[in-house]
Amino acid sequence: MYRVVLPTEVMLMVFTHMGHLSRLRCKKVSKAFYILASDPSLCTTLPPWMVNADGQGYLDIQ
Repeated sequence: MYRVVLPTEVMLMVFTHMGHLSRLRCKKVSKAFYILASDPSLCTTLPPWMVNADGQGYLDIQ
């Protein structure tokens, strides 16, 4: 069995094509995936459940 090691930049590129839920699931795979899936550069949009019905900003949670 071969072990392929990809550069962090390549792995982050792969993670950018995943949805929010998929990245959350990847965090459970390994410590390395947890760190990659938690990278701030992946947080460019809010998941749909955090946006108001009119598409403006965060939900008001009180």
